[in-house]
Amino acid sequence: MEQQTNNTENQINATEEKPAMRLYELEYGYIPQLVEWYRTEQIPVEALLDLNWMKDYLLSCGYQDFEFNFNDFSCKPAIIDDNHIMVLYTFPEPYMTPLAKYGAILLQKFHKSNARYYTLERSDDIVYNTGKINWVLGSMGADGRRANLGHVEECQTVDDFKVLIAKKVNKRTIKNLFKRLFKWD
Repeated sequence: MEQQTNNTENQINATEEKPAMRLYELEYGYIPQLVEWYRTEQIPVEALLDLNWMKDYLLSCGYQDFEFNFNDFSCKPAIIDDNHIMVLYTFPEPYMTPLAKYGAILLQKFHKSNARYYTLERSDDIVYNTGKINWVLGSMGADGRRANLGHVEECQTVDDFKVLIAKKVNKRTIKNLFKRLFKWD
């Protein structure tokens, strides 16, 4: 009888599902964690661009697989201006709300603590149930809270997304400059 019990336990363990990282966890858990590690100088900027390192790290944390094809996840650096660079991520196609199509980590030269994560999030029309897919610009700051920055047009390419973020940053920079100059609240 003892032999049969051990065999049954082995069969259960062998058929037990192994944890797989969900796309949502990658977009809203893991990448924001990378941003925090970068801010606190636990990882270099190169780690934000190294997909092999990311995958190996996640597998070393106990993930056995991914619910998405990791090869459909890509990244590249982009220079915005003399003070800003961006790490741009292209995610697998978002199949439901609030999955993201693109992500970007905006990095400010000499100010690691200002690193900020942006996403182009799918937002299905659930109010009128039209089946229309809307898009929302999202952001995560140092406090880890997600912010909805409003509806935007769908970006067809990651470079279009880069332009959208750069415009938002310039508007915010100008607004903050005026606030400081004229002491606006």
